[in-house]
Amino acid sequence: MIKDIKIPEQLLELEISESILMQSVEYSVDILKSLRSLGIHVTIDDFGKGFSSAAYLHRFLVDKIKFDKSFLQKVVSGNSNPMLIAMMEITKKLGIKTVVKGVETGAHYNFLKSEGCTEIQGFYISMPLDAEQIVQYVKKTVV
Repeated sequence: MIKDIKIPEQLLELEISESILMQSVEYSVDILKSLRSLGIHVTIDDFGKGFSSAAYLHRFLVDKIKFDKSFLQKVVSGNSNPMLIAMMEITKKLGIKTVVKGVETGAHYNFLKSEGCTEIQGFYISMPLDAEQIVQYVKKTVV
């Protein structure tokens, strides 16, 4: 039962998929405001999978946007994705952190770093790990 666990609100990050937020925009805005007023960080997951509108980014008041890996499909052999570049510029101006999923190569990483992406997720960093493997990974890479 989670209610007995005491976690400082500022350490809690809630990921909500874009498709859920778009089902009822006004309701979502109210819920997101309530969560943020409690100090809970909110991330929109799977941004760009078909429902997104940059206009909603300002209304949703989120801390972080997770871009779907489909945004990286054009980022190979020196090609760039103008939509991803534009969306990352918008998020920077709004003070929203960015995560791009599906980062699998050094070329992906270097491109995203040069564009100001704040976080990445994908096989370039690590394959999926279970809890014990995470502990070992952190000990090996941080210490």
